Amino acid sequence: MEDFRRHVLSCPRGRPPGVPRLDLAFDYGAFPVWAWGTIPAHGGRSGREVVGMVRPEELRLSVELATGLRTWSDWMDMHSEYGGGRLATDEQYRAWTEQGRKLARQLAEETGSAVVYQHDRGEVDVSCSYCGHRG
Repeated sequence: MEDFRRHVLSCPRGRPPGVPRLDLAFDYGAFPVWAWGTIPAHGGRSGREVVGMVRPEELRLSVELATGLRTWSDWMDMHSEYGGGRLATDEQYRAWTEQGRKLARQLAEETGSAVVYQHDRGEVDVSCSYCGHRG
């Protein structure tokens, strides 16, 4: 696993130099792709980095991938405690997880970005002073 994947998105070590990083992560009702961007200095305010949801149109995703990502996210929304709360079997959750892995690979292929599938994030770099304790 690449080292950057062991860091939270907001950690400077979590973004490989020269390659944009996207995260695939479910969040209620949102399109499940997240990225960092820079807001330039303006009106006396200094520039700053922000993280936010990225729309499929901004990424120029294929219709197939955009639909797959929405469907993947909608499924979890319907089965999560704070969403629809529908019951699902362990097998259905495993299938959802595997679908997320597949979508993350497709997202990386279509965008050329380093993609982190947050459901599989695994162990964080505990030696990192920024994110080691945020795992």
